[in-house]
Amino acid sequence: MVQKPELIAFAQYRLGGVQNFYFNILRHLDPDQFDLLWIFDDSSNKDNARLPQPYGICQEIVFESDHPRFETAYDKFKGLAKHISNRPGLVLTNFFLELSTLHTNPRSNKTIYFICHDELYLNQAKEYGFLIDVFIAHNPVFYRSLIELFPDRKENIFYLPYGVSLPSFQRKPTPEGPLRLIYAARHVKEKGVDDLPEIIELVEKGSADVYWTILGDGPCSGELKEKLASRKNVRFLNPKGNDEVRNIMAEQDVFILPSYLDGLPVAMLEAMSVGCVPVLYQFNSGIVEIIDPGTGFVTASGDKKAFAAAILQLSKDATLLETMSLACRQKVANEYRIEDCVKRYAELFSRYAALKRPTGKKFIAYGGLLEHPMVPSFIRKQVRKIKTRFK
Repeated sequence: MVQKPELIAFAQYRLGGVQNFYFNILRHLDPDQFDLLWIFDDSSNKDNARLPQPYGICQEIVFESDHPRFETAYDKFKGLAKHISNRPGLVLTNFFLELSTLHTNPRSNKTIYFICHDELYLNQAKEYGFLIDVFIAHNPVFYRSLIELFPDRKENIFYLPYGVSLPSFQRKPTPEGPLRLIYAARHVKEKGVDDLPEIIELVEKGSADVYWTILGDGPCSGELKEKLASRKNVRFLNPKGNDEVRNIMAEQDVFILPSYLDGLPVAMLEAMSVGCVPVLYQFNSGIVEIIDPGTGFVTASGDKKAFAAAILQLSKDATLLETMSLACRQKVANEYRIEDCVKRYAELFSRYAALKRPTGKKFIAYGGLLEHPMVPSFIRKQVRKIKTRFK
């Protein structure tokens, strides 16, 4: 029996866009094409709420990268490498952990695909370009940025929008009720949570009848809830999974995201798939190539007055809201349907053998000299004891 190639994907064990990106792709891949393995990094990073449990759509491993048994960064990389076989196939990477692991523990039969989700990922692309075989961007601006970084590797750089499911249900107009708005993102400064209270105040000064639903969690949740505690038209929800999120979105009219850092938000596409109209900051120049005036509003980053004005316009023009709502759902159906997008990803994944490049060499120091694997453990421990004594 011929063994299938292996596809390994990496993500953090946290709620977020990268996890949803892989969830949508992996569960729609043909199970006869690859043996799938999804590795989650469960670290002490608290910026996102932890996943309640693995998704259960393929073989899934939770790797405790902060476990005390890992004395050094190299120990951590070696621990993760035990889960990465050298069977023919590919690995889908996004973060420092898996890239550094593959650098220090090479897998000659694995083609390395790197997904560039937003501008922060460009730094990793630059740092590990010598190791990466294939680059994928799902926002046109980052596709162009990758070509600028690697002008001699255009044949290894691909623009592939990802997709979401198009549910059978969609939002229903409520002409007599308030305009229903939803925010769904991590509660961190980069996602615009600090701007929400002022935006809400500006909208209410415009005499709009609105109701706000805020999904998500994060380090800024407590402060945000405190600032909005007195408002009766604001609720906070923590849905348990993707299906519950989509059901909540179908009860809304407008998806808001005053984010300062994003690529192509999965939550935005999911909201559009049920007919929610997006109102966004221009968190990158490529988003205006995706959201046009017929499907949403994109305002300058930090311009809270313009953001509130877009919401007010939708609250006072029911015809515009319905026209844009239908256009949003149609755009997802035409350009971001998961079944169509996965076919393009699967075709690129199937070319893993042809896209494998000779691996370059580069010295990267992971931690201090004391952490180098050539330093015996007993010496490392003695030096640390001496340093502690002198402190």
